[in-house]
Parts: sequence; C-alpha cells; structure tokens
Amino acid sequence: MYKVKDPIDVTHMLSPCQKILLFVEEQYMSDSIELLEATIEQNIPFQLFTNKQPILSHLVTNRLKEIESNTYITMFWKNEINILLANQKIGTKLFIFGSWKMVNKLKRAALNQGFTNEDLYGIGYGEKEKNVYCIKCSKLNHMYEQINEIMCEQCQSTLNVSNHYSSRIDAYLGYLVI
Repeated sequence: MYKVKDPIDVTHMLSPCQKILLFVEEQYMSDSIELLEATIEQNIPFQLFTNKQPILSHLVTNRLKEIESNTYITMFWKNEINILLANQKIGTKLFIFGSWKMVNKLKRAALNQGFTNEDLYGIGYGEKEKNVYCIKCSKLNHMYEQINEIMCEQCQSTLNVSNHYSSRIDAYLGYLVI
C-alpha cells in the first residue's frame, strides 16, 4: 500500500476557520496529529470522527482535557454523515485522512451539503480509483493504474484517457482512439 499526499501547510489550511471536522481512519491517525495539535494550539473548535477508538499522542490527550466541552471524539456512521454535514455553519472546514474511497465519498457528501472545494482537505491512501467516461456509450469505467488508454467495459472501444475532468460526473473523459 502506498500513500499519496501533498505537504501539509497547517497554517494556511486553518485560516480563516471557525470549526474543524476531522474524519480519520484509525490506521492514519498518526498523520493527522500535526493538524490536530495545531487546531488545539489555535483554540479552534473541532470534532474528531474515527472508524475506531483512536490512540492519541500524550500531548493531544493532555490538551483535550484542558479545552472546552464542545470538542469531542466519536466514531462515525455512514447514515449520520449527511445530517452532521448539513448542520454545519459557514466557516467549517473538513479534513479527511483515510482510504481514497472514504476521502472521495466524504468529499462528495460535503459538496452535496453546500461545502466548497476550499473547505475540503483530503489525504488519501492506497490505490486511487479513477473513473473514465466513455463518450461513445456513456459507460463509467474504473481504473486504478495511471495509463493513457483503456478498453470500455461496455462497448469495447479503445479510449484515450484525457486530463479533462468533469466534477459533475466524477470522471475523466475517455475519447475514442481512431
């Protein structure tokens, strides 16, 4: 398994910010500690959601005891995410540390609830699925490798995978190879 992530510029990401929602899969908790500690240092209210009970650094554990009661750690459930996101105020930022599948699902849910791309930060791990839209038959094809051509699963046409991305259909355009 590999991880793909950009260097984290915590200062830039936290300003301006009224509140942080931090979603972390347990195995990636250590990568989120720097952001969590900066959030605590800047006294930004936050909620930490994990898929399991997290093991936090000693510093973070001690600081959590000192801060307000509106900060808490809890596990999250799929059916509660849309309600949680819909009830957030402007100025809330969403940070996600997890598998690409989780990052993409949470980002889509947040965008559907009114978050903007500037409010969303995702650090994805593992293989990243890439959707390719066939312009001949409209089938969404899935690929995991970074290749230039694929065969459409439905119409068997050879598609050239372009760098044109449609956020509406969450896919790159696949043009016919002639």
